[in-house]
Amino acid sequence: MTSRGLILERQRKWLPTLSRPGSEDRTARAYRPVAIPKPGTALRNWAPIVRQSPWGPGLRSTAQTSLLFACILAIGVATAVRAQAPGKYNDRHDFGGTVINAAGTSGPDGYYPFANVTFDNAGNMVGTAYGNGALYSGMVWEITAAGSYRDLHDFGGTVTDASGTSGPDGQTPETDVTLDSAGNMYGTAVGGGPHYSGMVWEITAAGTYVDLHDFGGTVSNANGSSGPDGSSPLVGVSLDGAGNMYGTTSVGGAYNANSVSGMVWEITAAGAYRDLHDFGGTITNSNGASGPDGNTPYARVSFDSAGNMYGTTNKGGGNSNYGMVWEITSAGAYRDLHDFGGIITNANGSSGPDGYYPRAGVTFDAAGNMYGTASYGGAYGQAKNAGMVWEITSAGAYRDIHDFGATVTNANGSSGPDGYYCVAGVTFDTAGNMYGTTFSGGAYDSTSNSGMVWEITFAGAYRDLHDFGGTVTVANGNSGPDGYFPRAGVTFDAVGNMYGACCTGGAYNSTGTSGMVWELAPPPVLISLSPSSALVGSGAFTLTVNGTGFQNGAIVRWNGSALTTSYVSSTEIRAAVPAANLSSAGFGSVTAVNPRSNVSNALTFTIDNPAPILTGIAPLGAQQGSPAVAVTLKGSGFVSTSTADWEGAPLTTTFVSGTSLTAVVPNTDLMATGTFAVTVSSPAPGGGTSSAAAFTVVSPIVLSVLSPWSVTAASRQLPVRVFGSGFTSDCRVYWNGAALTSSFVSGTEVDGMIPAADLTAVGSFPVTVQDSIGVVSQNSLTFNVTAPFPIHLVSVAIKPAAVTGGGAATGSVFLSGNAPAGGADVRLSSSHPGVAGVPRFVFIPAGTSTATFRVRTMPQSSGAACRITGTYLTVSRSALLTVNP
Repeated sequence: MTSRGLILERQRKWLPTLSRPGSEDRTARAYRPVAIPKPGTALRNWAPIVRQSPWGPGLRSTAQTSLLFACILAIGVATAVRAQAPGKYNDRHDFGGTVINAAGTSGPDGYYPFANVTFDNAGNMVGTAYGNGALYSGMVWEITAAGSYRDLHDFGGTVTDASGTSGPDGQTPETDVTLDSAGNMYGTAVGGGPHYSGMVWEITAAGTYVDLHDFGGTVSNANGSSGPDGSSPLVGVSLDGAGNMYGTTSVGGAYNANSVSGMVWEITAAGAYRDLHDFGGTITNSNGASGPDGNTPYARVSFDSAGNMYGTTNKGGGNSNYGMVWEITSAGAYRDLHDFGGIITNANGSSGPDGYYPRAGVTFDAAGNMYGTASYGGAYGQAKNAGMVWEITSAGAYRDIHDFGATVTNANGSSGPDGYYCVAGVTFDTAGNMYGTTFSGGAYDSTSNSGMVWEITFAGAYRDLHDFGGTVTVANGNSGPDGYFPRAGVTFDAVGNMYGACCTGGAYNSTGTSGMVWELAPPPVLISLSPSSALVGSGAFTLTVNGTGFQNGAIVRWNGSALTTSYVSSTEIRAAVPAANLSSAGFGSVTAVNPRSNVSNALTFTIDNPAPILTGIAPLGAQQGSPAVAVTLKGSGFVSTSTADWEGAPLTTTFVSGTSLTAVVPNTDLMATGTFAVTVSSPAPGGGTSSAAAFTVVSPIVLSVLSPWSVTAASRQLPVRVFGSGFTSDCRVYWNGAALTSSFVSGTEVDGMIPAADLTAVGSFPVTVQDSIGVVSQNSLTFNVTAPFPIHLVSVAIKPAAVTGGGAATGSVFLSGNAPAGGADVRLSSSHPGVAGVPRFVFIPAGTSTATFRVRTMPQSSGAACRITGTYLTVSRSALLTVNP
């Protein structure tokens, strides 16, 4: 296998696998999607294939549609989106000057770029120039993603040709460049080679130039006999999913002697060359009658999702030699789909001439409809050879989409001539908008017949995007002539900028060695901001801007001022927003601008007043039927125009500060008991409503009785029971204004514990009840503390209360208070000294109120009861002791 075969073999690991179901009738064929590379996989084999563009969001492709484009489109396009306003027009390179040629020496640049430009996955743009270069035979050039221009190869020298011998290189390429997944470049040259009939060339990813095939020799033609090979290939190559390479030649083939010639050729992935079809013979034309085949193909081949191959011929066919659309099915059957040059219904709805002499190939949309252009004919073909855009639907119906040559609104906004002589094919984006160029016409038609860039939106609206032939800022920065006469179609880069080439014009037009590469750079599209709002006074933050069409070097602007910006991807950029931009409530206008395009649409960033936050309300509530009450709302984020609401109804408010707001709750809001929501709202932008603070309206608290209501001054704490009505679970008892330890019993009782310290002073003390919201009982009850009696004996106790005779027990005496200084003697006596005996006295030390003594018993034959009596001063107390036998 050749080196190219090995490269192409490697491609099969990710290229789509195509079904080849056999010959199918196109009018009945259902277009079905096939496998495509996952996102991020190199898309080089059918270059230029380009992702998303703000000209109409989504994938876009060049006019040189091939299998992958058909596969991608077969998945389906998004709902139609209105195309955006034209972008900024830029001159990217002027041919005809002096450059460092491929050999490393200074020499002439190329000129006359006839073909489309192509992008690799790194964003480098490549193409060919028909003339000049170091050997005056054309060149392959590159503009890197960074903007540097390079001469990659100069045609016209000596190379090792396809037969392995040294011979002349190809010359004068009119083709664009095709790249495979490994980064190898492919193309053709019209002349040169050992037979001086053109060639197929390759520049490997490592930079090695290879002659893959030399046209003009003798081959086995498609009819199986030995005959002339094709010659003068005017277009580039196409690769299928298996890595086989295809193309056409404008002359040569089995019918070359009849001067009605050309052919379709193949170089297999293994490197074998084949003649697939020879134009110029006799076939069944699209009208069903036997007639002339097409001849002189100027267009590259394209594939549909089923692997069928399509193209056009500039001449021949069933209508007076005006060209045709042909198909070679995946099974190898050849078919005439349409013969140009007849009478049709033109785009204006009237019967008129069809287009003729198509130079471009075909392009498929997502529904399997086929599109292309004719360079002559159409509704205005009699006045000038204007041309048209045509369609063959997936059902096989032929339609005239647009007739060039009328009067339109030109790109400058004034009414003027449309473009005409459309030699380039069409390009779609996934929104269904179609793009292309015309070789002549446009706003400067009267001075230079210069051409234009056009668009047909998905909805069918036709638009002039740019008129060539005026004065622009050329690539060297000076004002100079624009390019004109574009033979190349439209190509998009990865971020949606539109590119093409004019074969004349530009900065060196006066020298006759001219041409240029142009760019229409649409503004980026902003879709969303994250965050989309912030609070007044917030600190600096990073703003994430999402959209489409961002370029490295894009700048985010805030109210027109540039922010420090970082590029993430074509769909995301980030910017540093300083705290100073958030100093007051309002809005910020966020826009973006690419290095070479206009400013984007604007998105609004909202600077909010902080949403108010309630942290407290005082008082927490009021008693039912109370007069109007003023409440103070505490929190943060209040502004002078903040308002307060009672259950959604506005209150009269007064702004105090950012943390305090007063409001008046009217008496009418205090008639029903319950818990009511009080909220604070601040105005837009931002603001919003706070969380709710609870204001409670309770029934009146009425006291009726205390138990006990009086006590003599003592040192012990005392429980008190308060009876009344209107009590709630959070009610507390207050003694002389101080809260007691309280417990809720019911709506009519709440208990409190009076500490001993509150019972040491003699007097009358108010007892009230209050709940947690500050509602106090309407009345208070009086609790009396009286002076105590003199110290007296309170009780006598014997433990155990029964003993066996002869045993002992312990007695205790208790005073009503502490014994005075010197102590207290309590006299003791027994009612039956013979049963139980006690001491005469027990002494209670000063400062204490109790003392113990020993009781001795005598054995008994039968049980007996004995009373033990203690006497202090005038008070006696007794306890009973039982003595058992």
